[in-house]
Amino acid sequence: QMSLILLEQARKDGNTAFGEGDYEKAASFYEAALKEEEDSRRVEKGEKGEKEIPTEGVLIEEIEDDDSSPSDLPDQLHQSEAAATAAADAAAAANEETEQQLQSAPLEVLQMRAVLLSNLAAARIKQENWASAVAAATLAIDSGAVQNEKAIERRAHAYSNMENKEDDALSDYKTLLEKCPDRRDVVDKIRELEVQIAARNERIKDEMIDKMKQFGNFFLKPFGLSTDSFQMVPNGEGGYSVKMSNGDS
Repeated sequence: QMSLILLEQARKDGNTAFGEGDYEKAASFYEAALKEEEDSRRVEKGEKGEKEIPTEGVLIEEIEDDDSSPSDLPDQLHQSEAAATAAADAAAAANEETEQQLQSAPLEVLQMRAVLLSNLAAARIKQENWASAVAAATLAIDSGAVQNEKAIERRAHAYSNMENKEDDALSDYKTLLEKCPDRRDVVDKIRELEVQIAARNERIKDEMIDKMKQFGNFFLKPFGLSTDSFQMVPNGEGGYSVKMSNGDS
């Protein structure tokens, strides 16, 4: 089958470029083949008489502003909003059509697509393009076509290098550990992330308390008081009571 041959050749070419350290070239091989295979499947369905949904969206013409009167603007904005809505609807329809096409594709093609997507994630990781790596790995994982341990690990690694994505990384590493329980390096990574998350949460808590104290001091200042004038005392029931501080240090 031509699609499978196309994807397999792209895998070989991309892997060769990857091995040579040319990660952008490797990524271009993977991406071009994935797009070409998808396009060829869409054309094939079109030739069978099935309705083809445009993938480029709807062209939105720019509003000319050189001789527009104020009264023209609402109509123009309405037209622009309508065009944007139409473009979004077309894109959503195209995505749905692509998913349907993928479901009808041979298993061998789906498996090779998943491999290329996972390899694409690896190339983007080498470039430290974390968001693109996550996107490619997610597509590979969601395909469900192959054993996706590599894609899960690559997405976890990319997440761990992104700001505020520690929880996502931890979730992926835990999933990976379920599939590969003997991976001691994954256990170590989970522990490392748990420490990072605990430290982050503690930092966020301290920042919130500090802001609350600033807010409280703003209202207490006219009375000659501050939040330091009070102290939290355990009430023996798992909670705290607020009492005036006696000023002793």
